[in-house]
Amino acid sequence: MSSSNIYMTEPPIGQIRHTINTPNIHKELIAVGVSTTILAFVAIVLRIFTRSHVTKNGINFDDYMVTCAMLFSLVLLV
Repeated sequence: MSSSNIYMTEPPIGQIRHTINTPNIHKELIAVGVSTTILAFVAIVLRIFTRSHVTKNGINFDDYMVTCAMLFSLVLLV
């Protein structure tokens, strides 16, 4: 069997087919995922602090659900 790749069509004019060291955006995707998760974590911490100390209403069911969702988000990030 031949080890050469068979492509359906040639790349558009002005474009190059990368077969070795293909460009990727993995580092950028990781940076965006980590930074948005950190921002969400800070927002949740501020929300719980505000609910428990500033307004003195206590933590409700929705706060537990948001915390649970944040934990799942952290698990998916890892």
